[in-house]
Order: sequence, then structure tokens, then C-alpha cells
Amino acid sequence: MGTKIIVVFLAVQTVAIGLLTYALLDISQKFGSINAASMALEAAENSATADATQNSGVISNQLTEARLRRILTEEINAGLSGVAQTHLPASPEATIGVPERRDQLEQVAGEIEYHISVGSISTADMESLQVKIATLDPAERKRMLNKLVSAMNAGLIDGRF
Repeated sequence: MGTKIIVVFLAVQTVAIGLLTYALLDISQKFGSINAASMALEAAENSATADATQNSGVISNQLTEARLRRILTEEINAGLSGVAQTHLPASPEATIGVPERRDQLEQVAGEIEYHISVGSISTADMESLQVKIATLDPAERKRMLNKLVSAMNAGLIDGRF
């Protein structure tokens, strides 16, 4: 009877170790995707800074360091908490009313659809797409990120964040 109990405990312990390993790998992948997104945002910041110094004027619609930090903080908080962001999304009228924003949103949506049709996305294309998504306002950004992640989770796009 004593050996049966030991065998059962060892089996339960082995299963528990396996589950903990799986959870650790999942968390590691999530942090890896957050790291990749922050690197993409950093690249966009460097590009915006270089453009700003070349033009020697204030550039509208460019990502500033403060805006990148705010975006990154929002995304990390939303990703780590697993809960939707607490702020109210911008109204559709406000985001669609501006032609530049609408064009930018359509371009990002079109790129996601293109990669769905192709079935894959390269690392460089993913970084570029993440930079473009980061320039959208919060409601649009959330919608496009959800669309991209859903397509990747469904296996429609083969790629990495």
C-alpha cells in the first residue's frame, strides 16, 4: 500500500511540474512579444527623432517619446492584467472623421488582410506593422491588435510578435 501512494504522489508531482513548465513557457512568450513590441516602438522613436532633426521643425503625427511611453505602458498594463483597458475608446465618428486617420487605419487593416491572404509575415514586416499600429489612437490600435492576434491564433498568419 505504501508504494502505491508514493507512485501516485510521484505521478501527480510530475503532472504538476509539467503544467508549471507550460505556464512558464507561455508567460515567457508573452514577455518576449512585449519586448519585441517595445523594440519596434524604440525603432519608430529613433526614426521619428531622425526625421524631426532633419526637418528642424515640429512634426505632427510623429511619435514622441512621451506618446510612445504612454502607448507602451497602456499595452503592457492591458496585456499583463488580462483585462480590457479602463479608458473609454474614442468614438467612431471622431476617428473616422479625419481623412488621414481613416487612411492610416485602412492601410493597417489592408496590411493585416494581405498577410492573412499570404498566410505568413516576416519579422521585418511584423515590426513595421507594429509601428504603424502604435500610431493609431487607442480604440483603433486595440481593434487592429485584436485582429492581428486573432488571425495569428487562428493560424491564418504564421509569424512572431
